[in-house]
Amino acid sequence: MRVRRDGAYLTAAIPGVPFLLPFSAAGGREFVSESMNAKVTFDPAVDGVSNGLVFHINGVDSRGVRIGEDEAARIEAAGKRK
Repeated sequence: MRVRRDGAYLTAAIPGVPFLLPFSAAGGREFVSESMNAKVTFDPAVDGVSNGLVFHINGVDSRGVRIGEDEAARIEAAGKRK
């Protein structure tokens, strides 16, 4: 899952979902998707940067950790080769 800030919203690229999923701020560290039953809750920030999140969808919680752009690009490239 790749999460990016897009103005006042977040967008998430989720494996298996053929479109970017928009999330709007719900307060504090939480963002919600109006188009799906989904929510993102960021871990508390350390020095202004969160190092992880929990993705909640349809009653299932999945944890994610922050990785750098180079690692994200490597993972995406490996997925495209399969």
